[in-house]
Amino acid sequence: MMASHLIDGNLNSATNTSLELAQATQDVMHTVLGHDRHCPVDDISVTDFEFSRDLRKGYVTSAKSTMTFIVAERSLNPGGSVFGGVVSCLADVFTTSLLMTTDMLSYGKSRASTSTVLQVEYLNGASLGDKVRVEITLERIGRDILFSGADFHNDMSGTLLYKARHQKKIFSDKLVDWNMAVLEHRYSANKEKKIIRMLSATEKAHNYLKDSSETASSTNKL
Repeated sequence: MMASHLIDGNLNSATNTSLELAQATQDVMHTVLGHDRHCPVDDISVTDFEFSRDLRKGYVTSAKSTMTFIVAERSLNPGGSVFGGVVSCLADVFTTSLLMTTDMLSYGKSRASTSTVLQVEYLNGASLGDKVRVEITLERIGRDILFSGADFHNDMSGTLLYKARHQKKIFSDKLVDWNMAVLEHRYSANKEKKIIRMLSATEKAHNYLKDSSETASSTNKL
């Protein structure tokens, strides 16, 4: 049996709101992409976070999130539209960031992964100053494989701009220890602050999922 919802009542109480998990995903994106001139787009904002999980094991099996960004001049080609390579990069980072957040819910740590297939359909273009809305979907989160997608829309008109499909190989035996990264000062102070905030939000949700799955397992044994 699967539970599919934004956040159930108890988990919502444990983490304040699902917006904390959306913020956690946003913090991962900022850590990976960087800020200001290093980031190809401006004003990244993750607005929601939904997931489905295996009630018995507590693992997240699928997830989706919506986010927006503003097209920056540094991401444009000579023709005035976003470089195709930038779209591919963003699709990779956005889907991977959501995977890293859901892994934190399932395991308390993120698993290492590598892309095997990244396909993008370029249907329309985005120009300087456009607000783009991205619907990110992790269709299947397995032990060693991920199937995901990212649909980019013009936020004002709703026009579908780019459609990305991303498949990754997951290395379940290779875990990313964010706490160690902070202790070893691998990132700037600003990024460390975001990582610590992300760890706080995901740890509370992870503990709730772990406790609820153990309760469900004990009930099934009775």
